[in-house]
Amino acid sequence: MKKNVKVLALGLALPLAVIMAGCGAPDAVQPGGGGGNATDAASVYEQLNALPAKEQRAKAIELAKKEGGLSLYTESPEANWQEYTAAFTADTGIAVRTFRASTVDLNQRVLQELSAKRVGADVILENFGGMIGISGEGAFTKYEGAGVDQLGDHPYYDGGWSAIAGYTVVPVWNTDLIPAGEEPKSWEDLADPRFDGKITIAADDGDLFGVVTDLWVKQGKSQAEIDDLWKKIADGAHAAKGHTAMAQMLGAGQTAVNAWNYDFIAESAIATGAPVAYRSADGIVHTETVAYPLGLAMFTDAQHPASAWLFYNWMLDEGQPILEKQHNLTAAQVSGKEKKKGMTIHPFPVEIGNNANEWNDKLDALLRGVPVQEKQ
Repeated sequence: MKKNVKVLALGLALPLAVIMAGCGAPDAVQPGGGGGNATDAASVYEQLNALPAKEQRAKAIELAKKEGGLSLYTESPEANWQEYTAAFTADTGIAVRTFRASTVDLNQRVLQELSAKRVGADVILENFGGMIGISGEGAFTKYEGAGVDQLGDHPYYDGGWSAIAGYTVVPVWNTDLIPAGEEPKSWEDLADPRFDGKITIAADDGDLFGVVTDLWVKQGKSQAEIDDLWKKIADGAHAAKGHTAMAQMLGAGQTAVNAWNYDFIAESAIATGAPVAYRSADGIVHTETVAYPLGLAMFTDAQHPASAWLFYNWMLDEGQPILEKQHNLTAAQVSGKEKKKGMTIHPFPVEIGNNANEWNDKLDALLRGVPVQEKQ
């Protein structure tokens, strides 16, 4: 953000650290270790993709057991990646070494490793914003094995990665402060005078600001109408940084409404008993939303390509129920092949993410002079 919008990072900063999962073989790759051979990896990917679907998994396990384990890079919460990597190891016998960091720190490491031609990861699992920051480097190879059909008619984003899960962007409110029936049931509702002084806006979410704007454009609203809505929403609002911290402030009653937050973060707050909701009393999310992609990609020069392919294959199969239990959308829901009960979900507008800097500047301008809300 620019200096004219001063925000305080409210979440707990996680150190850049290597976290080991499982007990991999001694020669398992360390993050930042020597890169693989792109030609060798390509031949493994091609071999597995060419097999009949029913034979692919067994061959991948056979080859992966000779490689010494899988190296995963991710920005997913620790509890989440621990759950699916443990299940993957239990199902396949392949140990996983996981490197977890924030999106910014993770991308910085990957770009440095790509530049040095020493990529330490075999696969990366990261949100849309992070993936587009890497995919332009020719780092990824498309997964073309079994299960790819559930990714829809357009299974690959530019650069060769896919959305194997996702989450939705929704208004979230404190049920003690917003009576039932008074909650926002559309994005336009946030501009209603009843929410004056009650809204907190994520100050570093230019892409999500763009997502809501794009929904209004597609509904036929004029630019003047859109500008007026945002002006009314921002009038009396507060700015904050950190989705988890925003949900914590919401649960504590410091604010009444998050203009937007992720459904899985709201679910986590609800699980702790916090008076937080994003569904109305009828169980429906009345506000139309979008599927924000969680991407998975295999590195072109993976040191353990069979393990990379196997993990991708597994995440599109056994991994889907685990991701859904973690309050993610499934791959089929992100692609639009399946619906999610009680929600109207639109595809993520890729052009918004590709122009994130422009949308950051627009949000920055909207929030100029908006006071900062700090966690107490």
